[in-house]
Amino acid sequence: MAKTNKEEVGQIRISNLHASAGDKEKIYEDTPEGRAQVAEEITRLIKEKATCFLEVGKEHFKITGYDQETNEWILVGPTKRAPSRNTDVLVVSPMAGG
Repeated sequence: MAKTNKEEVGQIRISNLHASAGDKEKIYEDTPEGRAQVAEEITRLIKEKATCFLEVGKEHFKITGYDQETNEWILVGPTKRAPSRNTDVLVVSPMAGG
Protein backbone atom coordinates (compact mmCIF):
# COMPACT_ATOMS: atom_id res chain seq x y z
CA MET A 1 0.00 0.00 0.00
CA ALA A 2 1.38 3.40 -0.98
CA LYS A 3 1.91 5.97 1.73
CA THR A 4 -0.25 9.06 1.72
CA ASN A 5 1.30 12.49 1.91
CA LYS A 6 0.36 12.77 5.64
CA GLU A 7 2.19 9.52 6.44
CA GLU A 8 5.29 10.71 4.59
CA VAL A 9 5.31 14.11 6.26
CA GLY A 10 4.27 13.00 9.76
CA GLN A 11 2.37 14.95 12.37
CA ILE A 12 2.63 16.25 15.90
CA ARG A 13 -0.67 16.52 17.80
CA ILE A 14 -0.93 18.80 20.85
CA SER A 15 -4.09 18.42 22.95
CA ASN A 16 -4.57 21.15 25.56
CA LEU A 17 -6.93 20.32 28.44
CA HIS A 18 -8.22 23.47 30.13
CA ALA A 19 -11.03 23.47 32.69
CA SER A 20 -12.24 27.04 32.12
CA ALA A 21 -11.29 27.73 28.49
CA GLY A 22 -12.22 24.31 27.13
CA ASP A 23 -10.15 21.63 25.45
CA LYS A 24 -8.25 22.48 22.26
CA GLU A 25 -6.29 20.38 19.81
CA LYS A 26 -3.71 21.50 17.26
CA ILE A 27 -2.03 19.34 14.65
CA TYR A 28 1.28 20.39 13.14
CA GLU A 29 2.93 18.86 10.10
CA ASP A 30 6.44 17.54 10.60
CA THR A 31 8.01 20.12 8.27
CA PRO A 32 10.52 22.88 9.06
CA GLU A 33 7.64 25.38 9.32
CA GLY A 34 5.58 23.01 11.50
CA ARG A 35 8.58 22.35 13.75
CA ALA A 36 9.04 26.09 14.27
CA GLN A 37 5.38 26.36 15.26
CA VAL A 38 5.72 23.41 17.68
CA ALA A 39 8.81 24.98 19.26
CA GLU A 40 6.97 28.28 19.73
CA GLU A 41 3.83 26.60 21.15
CA ILE A 42 5.64 24.29 23.59
CA THR A 43 7.94 27.08 24.78
CA ARG A 44 4.91 29.33 25.40
CA LEU A 45 3.02 26.59 27.25
CA ILE A 46 5.97 25.75 29.49
CA LYS A 47 6.55 29.45 30.28
CA GLU A 48 2.86 29.68 31.25
CA LYS A 49 3.49 26.81 33.71
CA ALA A 50 1.45 24.24 31.76
CA THR A 51 2.46 20.62 32.26
CA CYS A 52 3.16 18.80 28.99
CA PHE A 53 3.22 15.01 28.62
CA LEU A 54 4.33 12.83 25.72
CA GLU A 55 1.86 9.96 25.34
CA VAL A 56 3.43 6.66 24.32
CA GLY A 57 0.83 3.91 24.52
CA LYS A 58 -0.38 3.96 28.12
CA GLU A 59 2.75 5.70 29.40
CA HIS A 60 3.27 9.44 29.84
CA PHE A 61 6.61 11.26 29.99
CA LYS A 62 6.91 14.88 31.17
CA ILE A 63 8.21 17.23 28.48
CA THR A 64 10.60 20.01 29.50
CA GLY A 65 11.37 21.27 26.00
CA TYR A 66 11.57 20.66 22.28
CA ASP A 67 14.69 20.57 20.08
CA GLN A 68 13.63 21.93 16.71
CA GLU A 69 16.92 21.02 15.03
CA THR A 70 16.80 17.31 15.92
CA ASN A 71 12.97 17.15 16.05
CA GLU A 72 13.04 15.60 19.53
CA TRP A 73 11.16 16.10 22.77
CA ILE A 74 13.32 16.83 25.81
CA LEU A 75 12.00 14.70 28.66
CA VAL A 76 12.35 14.21 32.42
CA GLY A 77 13.73 10.82 33.43
CA PRO A 78 16.09 8.22 32.06
CA THR A 79 14.78 8.47 28.48
CA LYS A 80 15.88 12.16 28.24
CA ARG A 81 14.85 12.53 24.55
CA ALA A 82 12.33 11.04 22.16
CA PRO A 83 11.53 11.62 18.48
CA SER A 84 8.55 13.93 17.97
CA ARG A 85 7.38 12.62 14.60
CA ASN A 86 3.84 11.19 14.79
CA THR A 87 3.47 11.83 18.51
CA ASP A 88 0.65 12.96 20.76
CA VAL A 89 1.22 15.53 23.49
CA LEU A 90 -1.20 16.10 26.34
CA VAL A 91 -1.07 19.55 27.95
CA VAL A 92 -2.65 20.34 31.31
CA SER A 93 -2.99 24.10 31.73
CA PRO A 94 -2.52 25.66 35.16
CA MET A 95 -5.54 26.85 37.10
CA ALA A 96 -5.80 29.80 39.47
CA GLY A 97 -5.76 28.76 43.10
CA GLY A 98 -3.92 25.51 42.68
